[in-house]
Amino acid sequence: MALSRWLLEESSITIDPIWLVSLFDQEFIYALATVFAGGVIMGFGGFGSGLVLMPLLTLIYSPTHAVAIQMVLVTITGFALMPNAIRHTRWREAGPMLIIACLVMPFGSYLLQTTDPGILRPVIGVVVLVLAALQFRGAAYAGPRNALTATAAGAVSGMANGMVGLGGLIVGLYMVSSRDPAAMQRANIIVVGTGVAAINLVILALSGVYVAELAARIAILMVPYGITAWCGARFFHVTPGELYRKIVLTLVMALGVATLVS
Repeated sequence: MALSRWLLEESSITIDPIWLVSLFDQEFIYALATVFAGGVIMGFGGFGSGLVLMPLLTLIYSPTHAVAIQMVLVTITGFALMPNAIRHTRWREAGPMLIIACLVMPFGSYLLQTTDPGILRPVIGVVVLVLAALQFRGAAYAGPRNALTATAAGAVSGMANGMVGLGGLIVGLYMVSSRDPAAMQRANIIVVGTGVAAINLVILALSGVYVAELAARIAILMVPYGITAWCGARFFHVTPGELYRKIVLTLVMALGVATLVS
């Protein structure tokens, strides 16, 4: 009993209310608005909240912290979808992509943490513009599909995920061009995208990026993100999906331009 009482006392966490209130500065209020928008888009469209989150978060925080926030949100959302996705995954295609992406990603993460933010912000803007334009046109990979192309796609995805936090969208562009059923395509995207995000999260954590203040902010941001993602999913069937998609992608391209000129 004495041991149990000691463990409870030692493991208890005391949160300073003044410190907690201090987290809600002007920048964090902007971040809350950003995850509201990203959550709705994730729940409604399901095509990548990162296109909205990354350019906006990069305007608020450093690129490293923007990617760190994005990785936590993507990982948690992906883990919620993972149990069902695993049953439909085509592992001979998803497996090589995931492995290569995880091997390449540390190099992208190194560039993220060592490159001048003034250089990275326009890079993120360009990536967002290109990916949004490809999504707007309904583009997909149309070349051969084999172990070599899956490996190449994984390498590009890993580098992009480590450096700008948007590798999951590259996986999506590759996967949706297959002849697999839609459920299998979606499952492959979820498994690879979530796996890559989770490994990137670990890399950033080992690099010391997730200090107490950032971790607390992310914990708070997860609440509106989850709620708005759920609400977005509920409203999916009452809004013309294709029209909504094009409007959102147009706004995303505007955000990419804003990131370029910031």
